Amino acid sequence: MTIRIMGYVDSMVGSIYPLSMLSILLDGLFGVCFIYLFLFLNRFNGFITSFIRNVGQYSIYVLSVHTIEMLGFPFYHFTENWKGGPVVGTFLLWLLRSAVNISICFLFVKVKDLVLVKVSKKGRQITMYDLIKEILARKERIAYRYVRDGKEITVTFEEYYKNICECYHNLTERLGDINGKHIAVAMNNCYEYLVAMPAIIFGGGAILPVNILESVETISIILKKADTCAIVIKDSESESYGIPNV
Repeated sequence: MTIRIMGYVDSMVGSIYPLSMLSILLDGLFGVCFIYLFLFLNRFNGFITSFIRNVGQYSIYVLSVHTIEMLGFPFYHFTENWKGGPVVGTFLLWLLRSAVNISICFLFVKVKDLVLVKVSKKGRQITMYDLIKEILARKERIAYRYVRDGKEITVTFEEYYKNICECYHNLTERLGDINGKHIAVAMNNCYEYLVAMPAIIFGGGAILPVNILESVETISIILKKADTCAIVIKDSESESYGIPNV
């Protein structure tokens, strides 16, 4: 019974649910509680809260390390040899595994950052001009392929470049110099979105992605708070948000 309860720590990973449906409900409840806990901790700025926030920011690394640790570290010896109570044993096992995972994670991030610093010193950052150069080098190769109204449409890199230039020209014609201006983009996942984003970046503008599923009132408030000068949309006849539609 001791090993069974202590094994509950890995119930989701191993598809083992000692308490049946209650285990699944508890896992979900713990997840929600942790989300609210992290949101609450955002009110404080101290060593402990900053450390916890860093763990949250590195969660994808923690998960990757945990996957390796779960398969490669012999923690099962702990459960087999533990003679004390199940509650204390579970807590100690959790503490040990957390310490190992977080330590390896922070060490990995530290090494990664050092490597990136060395690489950046040897080379240089890729700019928008580098991207345009790469696009022009591919010319007739297919950049995108999508389906619209039941018809397959292919776009070459050369056509993609022309579309970006046309979009940039339209923006500057309507708004003037867009350098430093906040421009919203309200579209679903489509080719036009892929054209508008580099056109705005190329002109030095700042992009504000907008969730088109939000209400008109909510979007209008977001645009106002973000000091947006215009919004790029597919349909010029769509809802007005109180700023120029491009």
